Amino acid sequence: MLYRDIVISGLDRTGKSTLISNLWTYYNTSPNGCSIIRGDKMQKNIVPTEEHRYLYMNSINYAFKNMKLYRDQNIPGTRLYDRLHIDEAVYGAKYRKYKKKDISKIYDLEKDYVSEFDEESIFLIVLVDEPANLLARDDGLGFTSD
Repeated sequence: MLYRDIVISGLDRTGKSTLISNLWTYYNTSPNGCSIIRGDKMQKNIVPTEEHRYLYMNSINYAFKNMKLYRDQNIPGTRLYDRLHIDEAVYGAKYRKYKKKDISKIYDLEKDYVSEFDEESIFLIVLVDEPANLLARDDGLGFTSD
């Protein structure tokens, strides 16, 4: 396989960075190499504007376009995506006050791009943990009472 896209998603403090680091080490030993594309860290405690929403949505669209470009041009290598569309759908609703139509746009992008990929070139890994473990590691910013 010349190229591979791996999207790592999941809740905060479930081991995404550790997994990405380990995968990078593993795939970087191959002749085709490896790169990490980091999704924007979710900015907390900001007043969301239309510009914020546009920028985040555009970054997801750009990432999917790049996946397609790499595939169409047979650009070799493994790309690890540290958060992408699923995280934006979940956290965008909380931190950027996305409405249902905004979240639908995210999944429409997924349908438009990812459906063209063969099942051996793109992978989604979602990390989860037991609720008690998540609460034990919480920094006080991850959960709200509302």
